[in-house]
Amino acid sequence: MEHTRRWRHEFHLVRQLIRSGSLGSLHNIVANLYGPRAMLFRNGTHMVDMICFFAESDPEWLTAVLEPGFDAYGEYLGDGGHDPASEPAAHAFIQFANGVRAYYNSAKSNFTGMQFELLLDDARIEVSDRRTVVITSSGHLDWSYQDLVSDGSFAMEYQAGAVAELVHVLDHGGMLESS
Repeated sequence: MEHTRRWRHEFHLVRQLIRSGSLGSLHNIVANLYGPRAMLFRNGTHMVDMICFFAESDPEWLTAVLEPGFDAYGEYLGDGGHDPASEPAAHAFIQFANGVRAYYNSAKSNFTGMQFELLLDDARIEVSDRRTVVITSSGHLDWSYQDLVSDGSFAMEYQAGAVAELVHVLDHGGMLESS
């Protein structure tokens, strides 16, 4: 599977921030995917992959429901996600072994975009295809917003990053970011 978001620098910055513990423990992840092609297997797999990327744990269980009209859907028919009518949007709740809980929401709509909201003890991090922001609070109505901006240290992202990593691992050994 080509999970190209694993080579987006902002996602790595967010995961490093979570791992640092400076904002406390990660509790919840909410992933939203909207647009005409917000289908489970076309783009939804990328969102679920990033949920697992941030949670860094094995799922223990999940419950899910497909969009109306797909009650008998049981097998991906492989049209590459070209026809939104060929596969469903979905909603899911995932419980991870480390206690993190995740919600995946997708809906086919004219409004397009994706967003992750990560709730930690002392902050909320919003990662979207538009911006990444860390939100902290010193009181109920006192929120501070800090944009998390890539420092440019990733020379290549998405597919180019995947290819560069593959060449490096073939030459020098190691593990791939997305097996």
